[in-house]
Amino acid sequence: MNRLALIVFYSALSVIVACNAISAERLNQTPTVRPELDSLGRDIVKAKCQNPKHIATKRVQNRIEPTITDEIQTISCPKAKMEIYKAYYFSPPNELPLNLVISKPHPKMLKQLSVGASLDSIRSKLGLPLWADNHNLVYQLNEEGPSENTITFKFVRGKVSSITWDWSGETY
Repeated sequence: MNRLALIVFYSALSVIVACNAISAERLNQTPTVRPELDSLGRDIVKAKCQNPKHIATKRVQNRIEPTITDEIQTISCPKAKMEIYKAYYFSPPNELPLNLVISKPHPKMLKQLSVGASLDSIRSKLGLPLWADNHNLVYQLNEEGPSENTITFKFVRGKVSSITWDWSGETY
């Protein structure tokens, strides 16, 4: 009788473990999407900064019209660093964000989501990430765009040390 009880116990335990694994798998397939953070990042890039520390420009061939040369500008500011794709296919040229890195608190960011915020604060405000490890939480920026359009919160000693928006999934 004890042997039968153990068999029933271990069978029930294996069913519980299997159900929990399925639930975790489902959670990982439906990460939280954060379009409001997409807009915020784009607004910061659009505003640039008043006194950039450094601006570097790299010329690249336009993907649509090979006779046109576009630019990728890297702008280093006191609170942020950004890359902008300047498409000369359009008149006036269209400026499209490639990435943005903030490594100091930014006035447009909520304190609970800014540099210095805790891991728990980010998770409680933003929900389930697209991807996570011991040092990063990655969220998808929008449902319509490519899933490569992300915001990454990097952690050092449990606090946000930098925030990176990445729009490199977009085709220019």
